[in-house]
Amino acid sequence: MFDQNTLAGLHVVEFAHYVPTPLASYWMQQLGARVTRVEHPIRKDPLLTDLSLDVTGGDLYATLNAEKSRHSCDLRSEEDRKDLWALLQSADVFIHQIRPGRLHEAGFGRETLERELPALITVEVGAGRARQDEDPRKAKHDLNIAAELGLLALTAEGNGAPVLPHTLLADVAGATYPIMMNVAYALFQRSRTGKGGYLELTMRDGLVPFMLWPVLQCSDANAEHRSFPYWGASPRYNIYQTGDGHWLAVAAVEDHFWTRFLDLLSVAPGSLPSDPKQQIDHIAQALRESGPSVVKALSEADICCTVIPDLAEAIEAFRPAFSTGQAGKVDRIPSPLAVVG
Repeated sequence: MFDQNTLAGLHVVEFAHYVPTPLASYWMQQLGARVTRVEHPIRKDPLLTDLSLDVTGGDLYATLNAEKSRHSCDLRSEEDRKDLWALLQSADVFIHQIRPGRLHEAGFGRETLERELPALITVEVGAGRARQDEDPRKAKHDLNIAAELGLLALTAEGNGAPVLPHTLLADVAGATYPIMMNVAYALFQRSRTGKGGYLELTMRDGLVPFMLWPVLQCSDANAEHRSFPYWGASPRYNIYQTGDGHWLAVAAVEDHFWTRFLDLLSVAPGSLPSDPKQQIDHIAQALRESGPSVVKALSEADICCTVIPDLAEAIEAFRPAFSTGQAGKVDRIPSPLAVVG
């Protein structure tokens, strides 16, 4: 477990907009790190200037950056470049999301930083290239990265139409978490060798592990993905609608869970057809005909069965984790770290 002094004495400098890097440094700050945020003197973070990106009306930007020191820098200004260099000399970690080539042109390229500041840990965060010949400077957002990787195809509707994700997959899972992991490992390595290093991360690479299960399932590239057990072809791992209009997530994969599930649903195992698709239809019919007491028993039993809350219920359940109570204002972001106090 960690406390609020775990990273005390660590100086983190960030030069980035949006969510991925600011969220990583926000959590480092909760562990005691001192964070300096580098910002352009005129061009502000889009989270501030384009409120369509931050439907909280600026709350997200304020929450991510409220306690950070500010440092103004225009890379075109020689004086500002000198000030940034002085700032980096006092830093332990430098995280940036500047497009490839921009920092190098300003005198802060990989070779220069590694030679002049050998103890500095630099983390460069990019979008990643879909093809080898693609320009690494090409602009991409969270949705683009998830799309080109194939994650949107995984949740396509029956007509093949992809479903728009309602969360930040590439930003948080593909960037924020990898930033924190890489910084932790780099700090450990520096404690043993005294040397920092230059780490190149991409949000695309951070999301690749999420394709593990699809790759394992799809040994035949031409196979229809809905024919795989965990992608809707198994009655034991599926989503069903109940008689009262709710939806039930069933993951009763193991035999003892499945047996108990059928028992609570009053379905005799011997009554199930041999064909898995017909089994799904049979279970779906039984659940549509079930009453609230059966659904309650299924969701409360220890059989990996969950009633899916509607969006409003889910948001209300988690709202206290993101707010201290000031009219629902987003003023904190729960950490995945085991922090004490």
